Amino acid sequence: MVPEKALPEIDSPTTGAQAPASDDWVAAVRELFAPLGRLAQKLPDFTPRTAQQEMALAVAHAIATRAILVAEAGTGTGKTFAYLAPALLSGRRTLVSTGTRTLQDQLYHRDLPRLTAALGVPVKRALLKGRNNYVCWFHLERNLEEGRFLEPETGGWLREIRRFARHSQSGDKSECATVPENALAWSYATSTRDNCVGSECPHFDDCFVFRARREALDAELVVVNHHLFFSDQQIKEEGVAGLLPACDVVIFDEAHQLPDLLPHYYGESVSTFEALRLAHDARVELSTLGGDFRDGVAVVDRFEKTTRDVRLALPLTGTLRGTIADLPQSAPFVAALVTWQAAASAVHQALAAVAERTELLAKLAEKAKRLARALDTWQQAAPTGNGEEVFWFDASAHHLTLNRTPLTATEAVRDLIAASPAVWIFTSATLTVGGGSTISGIRWGLPASPKNRARRRGGKARSTTEGRRS
Repeated sequence: MVPEKALPEIDSPTTGAQAPASDDWVAAVRELFAPLGRLAQKLPDFTPRTAQQEMALAVAHAIATRAILVAEAGTGTGKTFAYLAPALLSGRRTLVSTGTRTLQDQLYHRDLPRLTAALGVPVKRALLKGRNNYVCWFHLERNLEEGRFLEPETGGWLREIRRFARHSQSGDKSECATVPENALAWSYATSTRDNCVGSECPHFDDCFVFRARREALDAELVVVNHHLFFSDQQIKEEGVAGLLPACDVVIFDEAHQLPDLLPHYYGESVSTFEALRLAHDARVELSTLGGDFRDGVAVVDRFEKTTRDVRLALPLTGTLRGTIADLPQSAPFVAALVTWQAAASAVHQALAAVAERTELLAKLAEKAKRLARALDTWQQAAPTGNGEEVFWFDASAHHLTLNRTPLTATEAVRDLIAASPAVWIFTSATLTVGGGSTISGIRWGLPASPKNRARRRGGKARSTTEGRRS
């Protein structure tokens, strides 16, 4: 049985110290998942599984040797405990990224409490989501005061959100049972990185986003989702401080989603929804400056109209998705797209002229500049793309999103991993080893290692060590 004391110590990758494999460490993890181990004793419903134990040993070995591990664990293996237990007992600061916010909540609120109680290890943990999941006091109060909404129910939802926020510790909209998560009112009660005023906000001390970030910075284990992880990397690449802390161990659960997800974060998109949000925020901010800025408000109003016109000019009904070649090259739509780009450029010029007045105006000006540039790129794109990128659209009854996506994001991911001293672990129930598609990491940008090929460890768990830190 694994004793109640801590497992054998290993060196932290972030210290730069060498971390050789430890026989005691691996043996302790093996015993943890044994029929008479600590988990069997502490969890009444625990069933020893050979595949789960083997995956846990692979994770422990990866942490000890600072390796990059890719592991397949079929449904029923118990992969969540297999990667969580070694990470928790290692004492290393760990970041776990899940495929969806639902899985994120499940892992944080259900799996982690059960496992930490069984292990008897007090671990500071934090749940961190994208800022659009947290109530923003600044925009909530400001929009309630402004009170101009196209949807009659929005005002009532916002008042309900305010009642929730006054009693909430987290401000997480998933905890607000009285307002649907897909209610448009949330767009008026949350912030984006383009309209967050940061430390200048009068509600900064009560900000739910920065409170969650402070908790994450102080935590030993942080649970995020893939979208937040890679959007945070985008922010850091632009020279802006991100939300996520540096960690010794990074674990991606549901890693099979990454090849399809990654290109979206190394590409570019522009939507009528975000354009309308920009118009709303700009109008409200300009209105607070007084009557001298009526011309700017008129420019924003024209931009809002052209944004709505471009979707109306698209002769499509329902929800559709396709490449640029599938978009009708009708005169009304092409003209609407040109007009939209010109209106976005005009908004950028109008906001840039007064950007020194407030930090929010400066951020909105930059947002308008990026939007105008993205629309210009789309106008210049040929129907077939350029061979390295795909231009595609996503249209619903009310909104249109235009996307530019690179065919591969492997170089960016390879640079990210190479620049980090962390242990990287990728796991899913649907990876393939030894037949069909390979998990050699080619599509993910993982550093190849000819000495470390995929090997089957038995049962439903399979793993491969893609490389080691020196």
